[in-house]
Amino acid sequence: VASLGTPVDLGDATIDGEPMTKGNIILVPDNPDALTVPGGDPADVLHATLKFLGDLDPWDDEQRERAEGIVGEWARTHGPFTATVAGVGELGDDGAVVYHFDGDDLQAARADLSAAIDDGTAPDTTDTYPSFKPHVTAGYGIDAPPVPTEPITFSRARVQWADEALEWPLGQPVEAPVAAARPRKRLRQ
Repeated sequence: VASLGTPVDLGDATIDGEPMTKGNIILVPDNPDALTVPGGDPADVLHATLKFLGDLDPWDDEQRERAEGIVGEWARTHGPFTATVAGVGELGDDGAVVYHFDGDDLQAARADLSAAIDDGTAPDTTDTYPSFKPHVTAGYGIDAPPVPTEPITFSRARVQWADEALEWPLGQPVEAPVAAARPRKRLRQ
């Protein structure tokens, strides 16, 4: 059984000035500055989404701990990942400009994690877009940036519950829990 991850201080994390209210499983790039562009998202919020967990209402403490255990075990047995940016495109109705990555290993690992979360937790986490591939959003409503030539390395996985987060190193054995239990603050509804 994987341990609890390391708590991450997200500060006053917001999306377009609004408090975060959803759950996600993400990869954190080691070299986010290679992905930043003028007018885009700052380096400290750039990430590759692996699994959208949706609204927090169905995620009670037991279900969160199950998801965290799954991510901790997945992180221990996968990665780190180094990927090259294959292209830049736009996703969704809100003008998200995203980097797409080459590499089947990242997609296969993401599929393993997605299936484990779907099978191991009670909330419905079925992918809205079955063809979903990990990507990094550079920003919203910005001009498409040039394709970075520097490979991007991801060596940390994170579960984010609105403004709470836990993180695990990829591909490393987990020695001991950071804490046997951690208090959860009440999330904004």
